Amino acid sequence: ELFADLRRTLAGGPVVEREVRSRGGDWWLARIQPYGGRAPGSARAVMTFVNVTSLKDSQRLQAVIDSLPEHLAVLDLHGTITMVNAAWRRFACDNGDPGLRNSGPGANYLNVCLLAAPHDPDAQRAFEGLQAVLDGRSPRFTMQYPCHSETQRRWYLMHASPVAHPAAGAVVSHIDITTWVENANQTLMEETSP
Repeated sequence: ELFADLRRTLAGGPVVEREVRSRGGDWWLARIQPYGGRAPGSARAVMTFVNVTSLKDSQRLQAVIDSLPEHLAVLDLHGTITMVNAAWRRFACDNGDPGLRNSGPGANYLNVCLLAAPHDPDAQRAFEGLQAVLDGRSPRFTMQYPCHSETQRRWYLMHASPVAHPAAGAVVSHIDITTWVENANQTLMEETSP
């Protein structure tokens, strides 16, 4: 197809851009465009190839984490959110941060916890645990916490683990465990009732 695109461009056709895969498995953005200043009777074109394998890998990673039901965020070494999944975005939008100003990429998750800490002991605990993971003082952090809204009672499990990469950082997930907590409470009430 690439040579057919080249022939069309040489015949005066439009600029062509397409992604092509090399035999080695890398992805390339191929662009074919007419070469300016054509002499009468001559046709020239410029072909450029840009390796976009990393971009394709990033898109695939985003698609993978978007398929998870857990709310997931990736933080850099300083606690700034660099990536979130679809569940994280939906939860933020449904709970007062539709523009992801305080909970999306570019926001500092540690600062958000720290701002809430004076009136929320769970936010203080999250800050301290996440800071320990980011500093390398702890291999992981997990906590259960209530996250009630005006219309429903909810409980979540927060988990933070370091990212095994030279850039470091952490992955933070929040899992809705409301059904599990309610079932455990119901079982406890049934076992203790006369």
